[in-house]
Amino acid sequence: MTTYQTILYQKQRKGVLITLNRPRALNAMNQELMNELDTALANAETDPEIRAVIITGAGGAFSAGEDISGPDPETAWPYGIPADTSLNATYNKFRDADRKDILGRQLYRWQYPKPIIGAVSGWCLGAASWLALTCHITIAADDAVFGQPQVRHGANIDFIWVALAGFKNALRYSLTGDHVDAQEALRIGLVNQVVPKADLLETCFKFVERIALVPPETVKINLHISTLGLEMMGLRKAWTMNSELAAMARLTKREEFNKRLEEAKKKGGLAAFLQERDGPFQPEPFGPRAKKKTEYGVLGYWSDGQELPNPIFQHSSIPEVYKFISQLGGVNVNDTTAKLDPDKQPALVRVDVYQEWRKREGAPLVGGIYIKDMTAVEVGPWPRKGDGVRGALCYLDGDDEGDEHIVELPPGGSSAPLRHMYTEAIYVVSGHGSTSVWRDKGAKQTFEWGPGSYFVLPTNAWHQFFNASLSRGARWFSVTDLPGLLRQWASEDFIFNNPYDFTDRYRGEPDHFSAEAKLYRGRVWETNFIPDIKKLPLYEWKSRGGGGTNAFMVMGAGMMESHVSRFESGHYKKGHRHGPGAHLYITEGEGFVLTQRGNEPRIRCDWQEGSLYLSGAGEGQWLHQHFNVGATPATYLVLNQGLSRKYAVNRWQANQSTVLRGGEVSGKKGGYQTEYEDEDPEVHRIFEDELRKRGITCRMKKMVSWCTGEAGAEAAKATFLDEHGVYE
Repeated sequence: MTTYQTILYQKQRKGVLITLNRPRALNAMNQELMNELDTALANAETDPEIRAVIITGAGGAFSAGEDISGPDPETAWPYGIPADTSLNATYNKFRDADRKDILGRQLYRWQYPKPIIGAVSGWCLGAASWLALTCHITIAADDAVFGQPQVRHGANIDFIWVALAGFKNALRYSLTGDHVDAQEALRIGLVNQVVPKADLLETCFKFVERIALVPPETVKINLHISTLGLEMMGLRKAWTMNSELAAMARLTKREEFNKRLEEAKKKGGLAAFLQERDGPFQPEPFGPRAKKKTEYGVLGYWSDGQELPNPIFQHSSIPEVYKFISQLGGVNVNDTTAKLDPDKQPALVRVDVYQEWRKREGAPLVGGIYIKDMTAVEVGPWPRKGDGVRGALCYLDGDDEGDEHIVELPPGGSSAPLRHMYTEAIYVVSGHGSTSVWRDKGAKQTFEWGPGSYFVLPTNAWHQFFNASLSRGARWFSVTDLPGLLRQWASEDFIFNNPYDFTDRYRGEPDHFSAEAKLYRGRVWETNFIPDIKKLPLYEWKSRGGGGTNAFMVMGAGMMESHVSRFESGHYKKGHRHGPGAHLYITEGEGFVLTQRGNEPRIRCDWQEGSLYLSGAGEGQWLHQHFNVGATPATYLVLNQGLSRKYAVNRWQANQSTVLRGGEVSGKKGGYQTEYEDEDPEVHRIFEDELRKRGITCRMKKMVSWCTGEAGAEAAKATFLDEHGVYE
């Protein structure tokens, strides 16, 4: 039986657990350890009782990578090669060593006839990450940290990162040597699964036992199909070239970059070398050296990222704890000896997490009191939405609650698969395409849309958009309830990486996006998809003014309210107020809105098809009124984020038989609507003056006694519905 000095070899549960066992050196990989690992794998390969191999590390770390703790040879500058050695000789030495020690071992593990499972906990850096990632399956504990920090002192990366994470993700971390924590590794495809640290080995052994249920010959064949497939796609050639380029990388140790590192190592050893190398990169984006909140009794690292000595937390009242917290910049509230003057402390800065998120998204920001033409808004790259996808984030004056944006798909393009905790209502401005929607468990459902389509995405369901045209882009407008959610939870990860499935809102029903609808009293439609909003049946709406029709929609499994209003040429709506968040999108016609905050002067916003106006913008309730001065009927779609007619949002509403309609009730009766007889006559005069300029007759005589025009026509009749409430 083979005896090992630097690894542990334990047969159990149909497999073997190989443990890198140099815990004092964080299992740094020296030549002895790598030779013993080769021997252990060779032994396991010929043992018929072993169906799979698990490789892990002892002492809470997988491995810190190649052992660089030994003394460096004297070097000659500017290239840092060994003294009395030529560049060519050094290049050949490095290349040949890489081919034997790294490439040879990688190919051996890659072509190994039994599954190798990497069980990664703690640090997994440099060459250790190559070892873990060339395992056929890689399971990470929630404390795992990957990285290739060797690039910071002139060493090479490995192509396995590119093969698994993809070009963009691999370069993001390979060019800087930045850390990647377990969740980020899972997101970009470096690992198969993330589990609690305590469950790591049990998860791996359960997988081994499941593998053992399959005939070994079948497992071997399917391993080769997978690995040889990647080799045929270029993995072997890339690895071979890796050895050539690795040797070149070793010869790039220019004096201005590396001499200070070697001098630091000579003076202070490995710790000084690492501090000199990694210090300028702090804090890391992920892992133990990332910025952390200094929570008393919870934080497990010193400010420089070193692990805390455990005994310090065994006695929570000793002065050492206070000293430790003080080093982190905090003060224990139970320390009665602390003497701080609150008036001399810095002011607490309030953070708007939604505003910060908008800035980080990278898409253009569009503001103003309203947007004249959403179809003409300049869009730019929006990385979250996918390669080639462009968009813009809109933020209208005074809108502290709404999130509205524009997305544009290039011809033949598609968006990235996304899901999120907020509800998103979408109106298609132009183009034709389709959207696929699915849950983690369930069939994928796809529906088609075109100009005028209106639908709401199910909460936290996966979705992806496709442009059906190869010559024209597709553009849509969205309203969401993201701001409130993001401000409530203050966690972007909670919003965009939440695994919870709202099965009560979407189960993958075949008819979810079928365009079928139910009609309820009060002109309320319940549906999830409207193929063309311009064809939606509308009904007379006398309370808001003459010549008007309307219908309300309950969308997104009841989580989003919206409505469509239409009024005839030469007519205008009654002035009214309501809270912020109603986004009014003009789908046809032309006119203007008069809006007024308190006793401030009126503001006029001229609109046309494609205009966006935030009705009720700003703090409090703004008076606003809509006027049709075009020759044809005007129609607008109103999207309300975070408002539902189906679910009560407060106790008052829950006790009512009807929805809150204060915006339709006269101010004389406690509502927020201004009746025609109570409005400022100047409003009507402005309207008639604009109509005269256009040669259009005012048709408000029946409603406004001082009108100089004609009596308007009665409201348009609603489209017939069959007994099931389905569109004709």
